[in-house]
Amino acid sequence: MAISDFVFVQIGANNGVDEDPLRKHILRWNLKGILVEPLPDIYEELIQNYKDQAQLHFENAAVAGHDGKISMWRHETHDTLRLKALSKTASLHREIAFKRLNTNPQFGDYLREIVVTSISLSSLFAKYGISRLSLLFIDAEGYDWKIVREALSIGIKPSIIYFEHLNLEQGEKIESRTRLLQNGYQYTEDSKDTLAVRKVIEGS
Repeated sequence: MAISDFVFVQIGANNGVDEDPLRKHILRWNLKGILVEPLPDIYEELIQNYKDQAQLHFENAAVAGHDGKISMWRHETHDTLRLKALSKTASLHREIAFKRLNTNPQFGDYLREIVVTSISLSSLFAKYGISRLSLLFIDAEGYDWKIVREALSIGIKPSIIYFEHLNLEQGEKIESRTRLLQNGYQYTEDSKDTLAVRKVIEGS
């Protein structure tokens, strides 16, 4: 595959800088792609951090099962460095957001519910005319496998899938392994993430 044909979608793009392994590759190879981030203030940082990359598109939304609005749980900005970092992330699951505070009750007041725009993966792909995908990169704080599963269900089988399994339920972890194999992927896991690469199959 030529670099010019490489197309990616990054879901949970954050600000495009902090702990982002894709950034250096995007900048080096001028990769084409769509970056999706639900938090409005972080989204503005994302656009600013890629302001000279005209080949990129940006979507201010949470990828979920429907188009419209959805609640997310976000950490309040706080004076401590740790909580400042946490304030840049949000989850569709309150229990996952709370777990990131190490389930310490004294931090409970630092969680707040926000309402953001939501978009289904199929709508996202239709909006940008995506029928094939080189890389699907996901950090969705517990919603990761549902996004991968929707992609596979609608017939989009990216060459590479990278997603966080850390916050998945055990049943989802088992399902992810089975479905990836069924769809022609080889995968490897570390303590946090799954990297899946699709074997090239003639005519598929």
